[in-house]
Amino acid sequence: MDTANWPSIIYLLLLLFFIGGSVFSARGRQIGTTFRQIAIWAVIFAVTIGGVAWYEKNSQTSYAVSNTTSVIELRKRFDGHFHLDAVINGVTVPFIVDTGASQIVLTQEDAERVGLDLRRLDFNMRAQTANGTVATAPVLLETMEVEGLRDTNVRAVVNGGDMTGSLLGMSYLSRFDSIEIQGERLILRR
Repeated sequence: MDTANWPSIIYLLLLLFFIGGSVFSARGRQIGTTFRQIAIWAVIFAVTIGGVAWYEKNSQTSYAVSNTTSVIELRKRFDGHFHLDAVINGVTVPFIVDTGASQIVLTQEDAERVGLDLRRLDFNMRAQTANGTVATAPVLLETMEVEGLRDTNVRAVVNGGDMTGSLLGMSYLSRFDSIEIQGERLILRR
């Protein structure tokens, strides 16, 4: 389970604490019944968290290479998006695949992690998003590797506003020969 899941786990543990506390206070002197109910809720939460972790682990990228074609297959996650990890300048960056984004868009946090100095960036470009107009800074990524496919000098932008995650847009997706969506699967061929 990665660190992105910790807020959800903390939330569920707090919820369990409050449910357990309310059960405990409502039962008064029936301690045995109270602890049994708390244990049942704990098992329900543990099974739920374990199920989500198992699904996330097993819905990752699959990758195949033939003599002439590389194929990356992604499965849609619970949030309804396709996710893909890329290694940029030696650092793994999680992306949401976004066919509505025209470019690769890095969050400021991800930009710093891959070695870009935000103080030296010129946020002179504008982009229209679902949340309005944002300032962006053009950057050149030395290396970008996705499932063994390596590209150099890849153009991207750093978003000057708040974002929940970096976006893998059409400027990168157009490097593939075909992009196909089949229900819950996204298939990229190069």
